[in-house]
Amino acid sequence: MDQTLTQWLLEQFCTGVVCQLDVDTGVLRWCNCGHLPPLLIRNEGVLEHALESPPQPPMGLPFQLEPTHREAYNTTLEPGDRVLLYTDGGHLCRRWVRCPRSLR
Repeated sequence: MDQTLTQWLLEQFCTGVVCQLDVDTGVLRWCNCGHLPPLLIRNEGVLEHALESPPQPPMGLPFQLEPTHREAYNTTLEPGDRVLLYTDGGHLCRRWVRCPRSLR
């Protein structure tokens, strides 16, 4: 993914969390690339720090410096668990000149 972003978006990078859920086993595998950690909601409450992981650089950035290996992490979800992926930066897009009109 880093290499592809480097080819498509020269001198740019983005943050995000890439997730894969095995619905048969309930195993959630994720890689956090410089973004806020997802939240694990269980029994009507957030499990603090459940899906936090050591920081990794944003997507596209490490390949500009040198190819790097990304670490993925696993946890097993229980029936009824919910995972919340979110952003805190959509409103900042208004400040960018090249912001898509739909986000203004």
